[in-house]
Amino acid sequence: MVRSLFTTGLLFIALQYVTSFWGFSIAVFFIMSIADMFRPALFITSHCDRAFVLAKVGLLSNSVSTTFPNDIDKMREIFPDLDIRKEVFFVHDGKYITSAGGAKSFEATLYLCEFLYGKEIAQSLADGLVIEWDLETVPHLIIED
Repeated sequence: MVRSLFTTGLLFIALQYVTSFWGFSIAVFFIMSIADMFRPALFITSHCDRAFVLAKVGLLSNSVSTTFPNDIDKMREIFPDLDIRKEVFFVHDGKYITSAGGAKSFEATLYLCEFLYGKEIAQSLADGLVIEWDLETVPHLIIED
């Protein structure tokens, strides 16, 4: 983490010497890429079929997950060793939150907001989105460690 901050700090100082738009764009992209490589994520969320990507790179190997309902059987076929759940809108297992996707992505997102910031903030966001929000009524699975 310290190495990432130090490296990106030096690159940010060097950014003042970039004179073209494309050079500047590429430099900012490069700086952000380096910063992100060393920054561990607290949570990784997956909506819809992005669970296939997480599974392919091995991130869901020891986790329970879900994906878009019409693709669950296909995902089970491709990744037979994974525990993929069908009757839920989202699954929270460790740092991974996978959801059914589509309009049901909001349930996983509001859950994470409630988990991180509390029920009042999640309800405020839901009200702003004109979504009825009550975690108890949403089919979900939370794996406790």
